[in-house]
Amino acid sequence: MTSDRTLRICLLVFALAATGCGVFKKTRECNRLALQVNQELDHIEERAKAKTPAAYRGVAASYQRLAKQLRSQPLATPAGVQLTEEYAAFFEAVSPPLELHAQALEGKDPNRIAETKRGLEHVTRQQKNLQNRFELFCRPR
Repeated sequence: MTSDRTLRICLLVFALAATGCGVFKKTRECNRLALQVNQELDHIEERAKAKTPAAYRGVAASYQRLAKQLRSQPLATPAGVQLTEEYAAFFEAVSPPLELHAQALEGKDPNRIAETKRGLEHVTRQQKNLQNRFELFCRPR
């Protein structure tokens, strides 16, 4: 009887640990990624305030660097791997529109500037969508 009870307690502890560990891994991953992304995005936001061609090129390079950093992160959950890859691909895709906007600013063509600015606004909406998905992924369940 004692060994049966001990076995049940061990199984219960194991089951709780197994489900809890996944939650803790996910939480640690989310916190680590959020810290990394938010720090770099703060840097990017500060740099972009200058609104000069050089600033936009610097921001493009920062997005490329962030994409590489994200891809180098070891992740434990398949959903985390997928979402991080989407984020990295998004950050890589942001660089060309930023470069086009820098070129438009240098050319001082108001129509081209307006066109590239609309492209950047579209990118901003995509980033907000990804950010919302990341927050949903990281929310404890």
